[in-house]
Amino acid sequence: MSVSSEKWIDGLQFTSLFRPPPQDEPQRQAQIIAYVEYFGQFTSEQFPEDVAQLIQNYYPSKEGRLLDEVLAIFVLHHPEHGHAVVHPILSCIIDGTLVYNKNDPPFSSFISLVSQNNERPEMETLNNSTSFIEKPTMCL
Repeated sequence: MSVSSEKWIDGLQFTSLFRPPPQDEPQRQAQIIAYVEYFGQFTSEQFPEDVAQLIQNYYPSKEGRLLDEVLAIFVLHHPEHGHAVVHPILSCIIDGTLVYNKNDPPFSSFISLVSQNNERPEMETLNNSTSFIEKPTMCL
């Protein structure tokens, strides 16, 4: 019997994850929720290495992708696995392959999560379906 060495991230290669988010808001929300839930199925010991590979392969990028929003929402709703996303991003900054700019991916997606003037309906949908964490509020 042959054992497949294909990783779960290999199956994502030709998906909408690496394209700009849909303009249609309900479709965008549905795709973000589906990918966040999909990522949540693979949070094993190999997960941090797999996510690091995704980040190293697709950043830096000036083009906003659905991946940016999925990573940010995933960290929000799975804080226990947030290090798997944040650490490779920080490593890319440290080694100089990624330069921080609040308006560039993936940083802009993380910033939009805590922006007071930005309502994120997919966060509410995930909160209603999974109740991992409450929607963030800004304290002044």
